[in-house]
Amino acid sequence: MDPQPSLALWRNLDGKEQDPHLVVYCDESGNSGPNLLDFAQPVYVLGGWVVPASHAASVEQVAQNTVAELAPASTELHGARLLRTRRGQAALEGFMLNMGKAGAWPVYEIVEKRYWIAGKIVETFLDPSWNTSSSWEFYNDIERKQGLANDLSQLPDDYLHEFALAYRSLDPDRLERCAKRLSTLYALKGERGLAKALDDCSDGLPQITAAERQANSRLPSNALASVNLPVLVSFLSLVEDMARDLHVGTVRIVHDESKEFAQAYQWAFALYQNAKPGVDLYLPNGRLFAFRFEKVSAFDMVKSHECPLVQAADFLVAGLYAYARSVARGETPAEWLLRSLELVVASAILPAYAPMPTFGHLMGSPTFLVNMFRHLPSFRGGSSGAGVP
Repeated sequence: MDPQPSLALWRNLDGKEQDPHLVVYCDESGNSGPNLLDFAQPVYVLGGWVVPASHAASVEQVAQNTVAELAPASTELHGARLLRTRRGQAALEGFMLNMGKAGAWPVYEIVEKRYWIAGKIVETFLDPSWNTSSSWEFYNDIERKQGLANDLSQLPDDYLHEFALAYRSLDPDRLERCAKRLSTLYALKGERGLAKALDDCSDGLPQITAAERQANSRLPSNALASVNLPVLVSFLSLVEDMARDLHVGTVRIVHDESKEFAQAYQWAFALYQNAKPGVDLYLPNGRLFAFRFEKVSAFDMVKSHECPLVQAADFLVAGLYAYARSVARGETPAEWLLRSLELVVASAILPAYAPMPTFGHLMGSPTFLVNMFRHLPSFRGGSSGAGVP
């Protein structure tokens, strides 16, 4: 990929003094709660717009104009509904450009749910706290665990579906049947050590499920079993990393109201905001995972119909969701998505080409990740699409 066209995303920030305060307006798409394998919603997206204090008025004006133009009969813009219309699809590209010109830029997380399920299989069955055939050396080796999750994510749907249903019910017997089936599969593949570890997890399953139930009882809506809560924590860490790189003072998060997960989200934010200073963890890809927030100073939830900038986040997230869903289904994203979102999607890989903060993070199998990028005009050798200047 030639990164130069996509570096436009960074052009307005590089080498310039930043506002001491930022606000991130965000929303989510693909919420299926504890139902981890919803075939109709194969991805989950959390993202929004970073708005510097000095540009707040101009950015909000763009959002208000967009709502007035695309939803004149309503006080609220619904991105997913709008993008099912030709009018909405045609408007996305101009909206992205106008938001960028006004001074905002996007930040986001995209998760492939089948890969997430594969990761939960690893965490559940191979935790050395309960499985004597597993080891802490393996458990702390992020790259090896990711490699196994990659392999599991490529299994036929019924393996993942079986685990997802068993994990949702936290039934030890159903989980044991799932583990033994996987053990048999890997024994046939000649991976005897892994097969034995999967078989030997049975003794610890009653303790695992009891611990999971106890943890889930602390928060409503089975939040700890969903994708939503861990992705929120990852998103906040991504924003924290970005803010440190930009040397800003504070970042306030404004999230769309969620009756289902409001309490869980506030609990997670308070947990990391009030944590004692500790050692930051850097993942193999160089990404920071912050155990204590220094820059992210506030987390608020608002009703979207009262906040045009949260509606602007909804429009962005709806586009990213449509793009990622097409990729997860093995389809090519529509040309209007490629034109509108090229720079935004590319921002997840740009730090590999240039010294710049990370604005986007993808979690998925190698196949999913490659396909997220290979359709972009820059990868195909075509002209660069429009995006955030």
